[in-house]
Amino acid sequence: MVKICGRIKLKDKIISTYVFEQVEDFEIGEFEHYVAEICYGLDIPNPITLVKHIKNFMLFNHTIYKKEDFVEKIFFDKLELVNEA
Repeated sequence: MVKICGRIKLKDKIISTYVFEQVEDFEIGEFEHYVAEICYGLDIPNPITLVKHIKNFMLFNHTIYKKEDFVEKIFFDKLELVNEA
């Protein structure tokens, strides 16, 4: 099962959350799909996923996308993804 909580933070305060859930098992090859679904649910642009994001998520069940990870202008400081499965 996949359960990832996406949190939009502005000045270290959570301003919006979205929980993506899927019955199928977690697959690292689908990570960008999970991120896209979370961004769609939060109505924000998709960030650029780097190896560091995937490594942090796999090792620590947590990763952070900062402003520089987005091509488009965003209204928040960071997008935090937390594995809740």
